[in-house]
Amino acid sequence: MTSYCLDIRLATGTEIYGPNTFVVNVNGTIIGLTRHPTRFVAQFRKLRRSNKFSEFVSIYVNHHHRAVHIASDGGRICRPMIIVENALPKVTSEHMKVSLLSFKPLHSGWAPFKNLNKRIPWTCFRLFSFLEFS
Repeated sequence: MTSYCLDIRLATGTEIYGPNTFVVNVNGTIIGLTRHPTRFVAQFRKLRRSNKFSEFVSIYVNHHHRAVHIASDGGRICRPMIIVENALPKVTSEHMKVSLLSFKPLHSGWAPFKNLNKRIPWTCFRLFSFLEFS
């Protein structure tokens, strides 16, 4: 992940104000720069799904402000979202049954928590209608 993010203390004005540079923020504090925000976010999410980071740490790209925002502070309202790969949800009906019957949360690799401040496509919510609980 560090290959996608340059420490802000090592950056020059040319790098900071470059046309393809995105600022990386953690809880509002600038920590670095990246020229590959999509790759940076994808790599971060892989690490979060492998439990290297807490499931409540959120990350997203704001293209308008050319920034990558990482939020790990407390007090944020988060909700679980289901990961879809190759048009199939990683959460199965069996996972949902076990989670509902035992009151155990879903594994973060299948249903990470998302910050409510982020804009999420409405189609994600319709995914629950495809899961059967029988």
